[in-house]
Amino acid sequence: MKRTLIATSLMLLPFFASAQWITNVDDDLFSGGKKATLVATIDDGLDQGLAFDCTKDSLTFAYIEKGTELGSAAIPIKMLAKVDSGEVINFQAKTIQRNSQYSAAETSDEEAIKMLLIQASKAKNKLLVGLTVPEIDFKQSYSIPVNGSSSAVAKFVKACEIKLN
Repeated sequence: MKRTLIATSLMLLPFFASAQWITNVDDDLFSGGKKATLVATIDDGLDQGLAFDCTKDSLTFAYIEKGTELGSAAIPIKMLAKVDSGEVINFQAKTIQRNSQYSAAETSDEEAIKMLLIQASKAKNKLLVGLTVPEIDFKQSYSIPVNGSSSAVAKFVKACEIKLN
């Protein structure tokens, strides 16, 4: 019995690892199109992650974390992202309070976000994301598995009619 349970757990492990990238789509009352959120979790819980949000008329990318500390003041942050051995993509972001439970460092640099979406749709190994505030010598980085990124990005891009060149 114990061996069967362990074997079953090991077989399901890749399935759970692929649940790192999730896209939710809904109707957008304001644009007449769709709105979508793509979330890539950094850890097994829901305490940290990346969030892409879009409507037919807007596109944002954010590092999100549970808690209100990050969003307590609007602080400029430099975000970096790199997929596999691709180019490093730079983003200028600001901290915000995303909602009552999550803070974020968010950017609306559409060209850089599209570049990241292109890379994430073709990812094979990992996505590296870094946050830095040079004025206080703060640096933090994360490695995110890319299992499921291709299908999540495809669903996200289709929902908001985003053209990736």
